[in-house]
Amino acid sequence: MGKRHASILTSGHVYTETCINFMKLEISKSNNHRVDSFDRSNHTFMVHEIIVLREGRPIGHFSVNISNKWCDCGKYEAKHMPCSHVIAACFSIQYNYWSLIPDVYKVETVLKVYDEAFQPIPNKRYWPQYEGVKLCHNPLMQRVKKGRPKSKRIRT
Repeated sequence: MGKRHASILTSGHVYTETCINFMKLEISKSNNHRVDSFDRSNHTFMVHEIIVLREGRPIGHFSVNISNKWCDCGKYEAKHMPCSHVIAACFSIQYNYWSLIPDVYKVETVLKVYDEAFQPIPNKRYWPQYEGVKLCHNPLMQRVKKGRPKSKRIRT
């Protein structure tokens, strides 16, 4: 995995393949949006969907705040990548939407994960004896098992 990302980095790519594929899809969706400007100085917009492709939801109207990295659809907050509404709003003011993608999705950051070598875990019999406090679990905090629930009613 690290060698693959190193070769991608040397080829000049900045973002991971997953990020680029997601952005291509969202850019193609953003072509079907109309943007109304609310407050250009605060980067607040209303985005109207003209056509919804393969989403399974009706055509909607979404408010976007580029400064706060927020959109009504919830995709931007969930994935931390610009949704089609944010891309359409950025395009309307000639703002670089690639700058809104966090560094986590950059190939350079992914490559740093593989910089350090992982030491193998030795067999359990070679572990040193534990000399600390032993903790016991609370059985009342366990999840309820599947099946018919136990009755907690006091029968009289």
